[in-house]
Amino acid sequence: MGDYPAEAREHPDRVLCAMVVLAVVTVALYLPILGGEFTYDARALILVDDTIHNLRNLPDILSLRIVGHDVVNRRRPMLLLSLMLDSVVWEKLPAGYHLSNVLLHAGCVLLLFRLLRVLQRNCPGDQFSSQSPGVAPAFIGALVFAVHPVNSEAVCNASYRADILVAFFLLAALNAALNLSAVKIIRRIMYSVCVGLFLLLSAASKESGAMGPLLLLLMATFLRFRGGRGVWTATIAASAAIVAALVAAYLLFAPANSAIFTELPSRLGGSLSAWLRIQLRLWVFQIQHIVLPYGLCADYTPYSIRYLSLAGAVAMLGALLAAALWLGLRNRLLLLAIAFFAVAMIPSANIIPIYRPVADRFLYQPMIAVAMLPVVLVADRRRCWMVSRIWVLLALVLVCGAIFVPQTVRRQAVWRDQVSLWLDTARKNPHSPTAHNNLGFAWLDRGEINQAVGAWRRAVMLTDGRFADAWAGMAVGLDALGSNEEACNAYREAIRLDGAYADPPGLVKKLTWEPAVASQLSVVAARCGSRVPLP
Repeated sequence: MGDYPAEAREHPDRVLCAMVVLAVVTVALYLPILGGEFTYDARALILVDDTIHNLRNLPDILSLRIVGHDVVNRRRPMLLLSLMLDSVVWEKLPAGYHLSNVLLHAGCVLLLFRLLRVLQRNCPGDQFSSQSPGVAPAFIGALVFAVHPVNSEAVCNASYRADILVAFFLLAALNAALNLSAVKIIRRIMYSVCVGLFLLLSAASKESGAMGPLLLLLMATFLRFRGGRGVWTATIAASAAIVAALVAAYLLFAPANSAIFTELPSRLGGSLSAWLRIQLRLWVFQIQHIVLPYGLCADYTPYSIRYLSLAGAVAMLGALLAAALWLGLRNRLLLLAIAFFAVAMIPSANIIPIYRPVADRFLYQPMIAVAMLPVVLVADRRRCWMVSRIWVLLALVLVCGAIFVPQTVRRQAVWRDQVSLWLDTARKNPHSPTAHNNLGFAWLDRGEINQAVGAWRRAVMLTDGRFADAWAGMAVGLDALGSNEEACNAYREAIRLDGAYADPPGLVKKLTWEPAVASQLSVVAARCGSRVPLP
């Protein structure tokens, strides 16, 4: 990064010290998760699926042929590669996968710090004080990103590493792009190639990475150029073409019939107008979790936004947007933050239907824009003098220490094991069938059969008896308790709702169930007169 503007390279000792502190704080904060187990989707991806544990799949991942295979995360080859590297070293030991997540998160924090230091001197133009604001604004911005609780979901679950990888490569691309105005042509070409490569890797980590070229265009629009506009334009255009080609490959080479994804996600609310009414409330809901990160949960349903009316959501969004635009007209960095946040939210806006309408991990990229706000607050000379800067920075540090850090520590405790995760989710969202169903399997894994059956009964009740997975789980639990007739009735109900449950080994192939539980279901099937063979 030797071609950064001179202002961004001042006080090298302070910069190094700030980077060391950020790295230490980030890693130390997340050390407890190293003792956690695999939870939620990570169990299927790492403990059940063999894709990342079979090195014969490596050539397909590196050549991107994996996009045509019927495997989980076929559209995320970089995630699969990352997990495969972990598998080579750690096999199925959770601590190693968690460590990789923590180190990648720390890498994102450091890349963000470098980016913010340059933006604070090169984006807003004349409205910034001629006196350097130093490393403090960028440090606080990166610190907010490092310790904010909404990021804990992405860090604490190995299968959600995709969101971290997207941000990591995106931040690497944005940092490299800041050197596109280098004096020497060869350096410009080198950095341009790096930008394109990083954006390709970001898009190959998760579908949301496809927003990378657009985010780069935003930064170029608001950046105070120092020459090299042509190379910026060429780099953005080339990157967009490369990412578009990757997205096209995802669509063209998709398996005709998937045994894993048997149902496509439906439009939120069922119609365009219903989607908009719900999505407006979801946006306010997510913004509230950024400002006040309480009530974070692993599964959100309509119950989670019951207190938000459509009128209230529209009023809040309108007020926020009006205030942000009014302030942003005087500060280009704030405009960049607003635009960056909006674009980063597009993949999770349910415009194209997705399986999970809202989740904390979806905010990992938008949090990059939130990290720009401390720089905005302290760097504008017309609204913030040196004395007030100190108080603003102290207030932000206190918020991080008194609110964000304790909440992040609590979220780690929740994500440490299956029972803790689903007990917390069921407590915060008692109307979540997913929470109660998964809690049933978690209790079963611990040998707490009565509690498992109770959780499955709750899941069935919440869905008016239409939850096949909960019926099948209940069949296993009841059979273990000796209630064989009741177990058979529950199993037949599961098959009536979904014929896939007539083939327990097939549930393992679909990554729906783990082998041990599927084996127990096969015993129930055999006892109930089914011709299903034992796995």
